[in-house]
This record gives sequence, C-alpha cells and structure tokens, in this order.
Amino acid sequence: MAKFKSLIVGAKFEVASRKTACKHDKKHVITKGEFRLSVKNSTQGESYYCISCAK
Repeated sequence: MAKFKSLIVGAKFEVASRKTACKHDKKHVITKGEFRLSVKNSTQGESYYCISCAK
C-alpha cells in the first residue's frame, strides 16, 4: 500500500542561527539574526527562503 502524503506544508518564520543561502535565489544571502521562512519538505528536509522571496 502506498504511503500517504500530507497536503499541509509545514512552514514557519524563524531567526537564522547561521549564514545560509536562499533556496529560490542563491544570490540572496540570509545572515545570522535575520528572519527566514523555513519550509519542511518530506523529500529534501528543510528549505530556507529569504523574506523577499517568501512574499
């Protein structure tokens, strides 16, 4: 039997604890202390987006 997949995406805004790159645009850098959107994906783990791409 196939595994059920949720249609509800786990997402939250959080403060970055370290410097990371935005998943949508690698030129956007999320520095420590800035807000970022964290989206939990079942296949890739967590993806982080900067505030401008999250809008």
